[in-house]
Amino acid sequence: MEQQSPVDITGYVSGGEVALSFEYSGQADHLANTGEFIKVNYEDGGGIVLDGRSYQVAEAHSHNPSEHTIEGERFPLEMHLVHRSEGDRIAVVGVLFREGEANAAIQAIIDAAPGEDGATCPASGLGAADFLPEGRGYYSYIGSLTTPPYTEGVRWHVMADALEVSADQVAQLAALTGGGTNSRPLQLLNGRQITARGMS
Repeated sequence: MEQQSPVDITGYVSGGEVALSFEYSGQADHLANTGEFIKVNYEDGGGIVLDGRSYQVAEAHSHNPSEHTIEGERFPLEMHLVHRSEGDRIAVVGVLFREGEANAAIQAIIDAAPGEDGATCPASGLGAADFLPEGRGYYSYIGSLTTPPYTEGVRWHVMADALEVSADQVAQLAALTGGGTNSRPLQLLNGRQITARGMS
């Protein structure tokens, strides 16, 4: 397996304009505690259009600390918005969070999430767009899922602008699944190219 994620985002090349559009709509269907993270599930939450192909958002979940790093910098939290299209193609949008003010979308997860492994509960609000920064610039590369079965061929888009989250929120989110970390170690690039798009 030569195309694994996450990676350190460095040595990237400029790819010009953004080739990704966000067309999220509706709200989350339910929340699930997997024992590893709180998963926000979407049945009809809209999605993204990437190079003319539509991908529907399936779930959002977070890792603490961040799985991806930028020029070696690790962040307290990273949200993954996982999308699927026909043919089971997968595209993930990663959003990094730096320590700062409390984040309303993260707080909504904390307030509603079930605290027991395997439990589910209805979601309240939480459109996928609530997890996006204002800027639309991103780093893209071909990688994998960061949880088993580590499927390769995943189209990754890590947003360049980070949101803020409080240290207390990161701790509360982690406490819902046992209080530990849930991030996969960095993987080798193995010659893959990272492209930066939409940077000012």
